[in-house]
Amino acid sequence: MFGPSGHGKSAFINSVSTISTDRKSNKTNSASTTKHATSVFRRYDFEDLFYTFRIADTKGIVEFERDNKYLVENIVSIVNGHFRPGIEFKGEEFQTNGDFYIDFPVESDKVHCVILMFNMKIFVNKGALFKLNYRTLVTDLSEELNRLDIPRIVILTYADQVDEKVKNDISCIFYKEEVKKAVYTASEWLGVPVENIHPIVNYSNTVYADLNHRLHIPILLALQSALYYARDTLHKRNQI
Repeated sequence: MFGPSGHGKSAFINSVSTISTDRKSNKTNSASTTKHATSVFRRYDFEDLFYTFRIADTKGIVEFERDNKYLVENIVSIVNGHFRPGIEFKGEEFQTNGDFYIDFPVESDKVHCVILMFNMKIFVNKGALFKLNYRTLVTDLSEELNRLDIPRIVILTYADQVDEKVKNDISCIFYKEEVKKAVYTASEWLGVPVENIHPIVNYSNTVYADLNHRLHIPILLALQSALYYARDTLHKRNQI
């Protein structure tokens, strides 16, 4: 997953784990500010329902461009399977002779679909809060992913903060006008087709004390899309 810090990447992992185990789960710490909750490259396996795949979490995009200097090339190295989980992001180029470097990665070391994750609120009002360096980094990463033939989807979090009715009834998330406008703006700014953009509400930012199984549906649809595309990647590589 790739996106700004505090936009819901870690919360998404916890939400997926919550659905898989049918109980509230906290596999990884979530950030409520722009500070990094994730500074180390990690892979997460899931129990019970979702034991057949894993999700990688990486350091997020930050506001100041100097802190993002090597971010895209580091992400591309992870996609290509050259780094083991546990390596820490320090805003510098990774060393190719360290303990975390893999010279000859196998298919299970690689990434087969990339999820771009953003807070939906930054795409309200025609993307008024969307920072220029976000667009630059996403464009640079997308060019590399296209070169590698790696698919990508977009997940937009905090849909309940864009429209009050979504907070009260998650079933209206796909047809509320403000949500649809944000999806189309995200498509324009990120260069991703509308059908590959998924609005969700993570469990960590809800008022529900217990599990609300309706929340599962948008998350599962996004996850299904990512898994279908990952499978397509494996198929093209004759791995399945």
